[in-house]
Amino acid sequence: MLYRPKKLPFDIALRYAIFDTDGFDARLYAYEYNLQNVFSIPAYFNDGSRAYIMLHWEFLKVCDLWVRYAAFQFANEESLGQGAEFIDGSSRSEFSMQLRIKI
Repeated sequence: MLYRPKKLPFDIALRYAIFDTDGFDARLYAYEYNLQNVFSIPAYFNDGSRAYIMLHWEFLKVCDLWVRYAAFQFANEESLGQGAEFIDGSSRSEFSMQLRIKI
């Protein structure tokens, strides 16, 4: 969902999704709003949920601020990833922020 109030200098994008696939070979993809010039289409696989919220705020006529938080919660998983991306748990989250100043 994307919410853009007409009289306020910000917009909010959010999503909550529940998924249940037969595994990685049956994964689904969904486009997500992200920071300026950042591309995001995560893979939804196994059984779980995904949520994200992003705020974009324009202020002082020359500044834009993007703040984004996203999280996967997998059911029936004790660990995620491997190697440097190994997580001992069933959830994975990310936080990102970007400030643009027009000069």
